Parts: sequence; C-alpha cells; structure tokens
Amino acid sequence: MAFLKKTNLPFREGMTLELRFEFFNITNTPTFGLPTATITSAVFGRIRDSVISESRKVRIGAKINF
Repeated sequence: MAFLKKTNLPFREGMTLELRFEFFNITNTPTFGLPTATITSAVFGRIRDSVISESRKVRIGAKINF
C-alpha cells in the first residue's frame, strides 16, 4: 500500500515536491512455509515454524522535481 502527495513549491515555478509513504505487510499477517510432502516421513503434513513473510515495514521518501 502506498500514499503519495504531490505539491507545488511556493518559491520556484515549475518545481514540485513529492512525498511518498509505502507500507509493506501492513496487516502483519504471517505466511508460513509449505507442509512436509514426503509420505514416508514421520512429520508428514506438518508445517514447521518457518515464516516466509517479513515483518511490517514503512518506507518514507521525498523527491523534488525540477
């Protein structure tokens, strides 16, 4: 998810300021690995504690266009 705000700078004509806020895994929902697929394994069908997804992250950026 991302939010973007673009504004004109008051001290220069034709220059704009762009603020950007990006959110990754905003709901903080874990994504686990696949279950063990070997039928003869003692742990068949078990999902280990390995988590594939990353934690919640926010990235903020600013850019001046001229």
